[in-house]
Amino acid sequence: MSVKKEIFGIHPSGKEVYKFEIVNKQGMKAVITNFGAILISLFVKDKKGKGIQIIYGPQVTVIKSDFEEYEYSTVAEPPNP
Repeated sequence: MSVKKEIFGIHPSGKEVYKFEIVNKQGMKAVITNFGAILISLFVKDKKGKGIQIIYGPQVTVIKSDFEEYEYSTVAEPPNP
């Protein structure tokens, strides 16, 4: 398995948001962020071994603030009671 890390965007707080490209031995590839575990894309191989993209996530470079920042998130902060 291999993992590549690169800058995905900038949070309004000024912190860098990274994306991680994770590839396994069979060629399946997932691209996720360290901000809410947003799944940007997912690639799998079809029956003929050709790589195809099956998930198309957000392609943004500026991470929004307030509630919108979790729109595509897998993980989010709990709401205040």
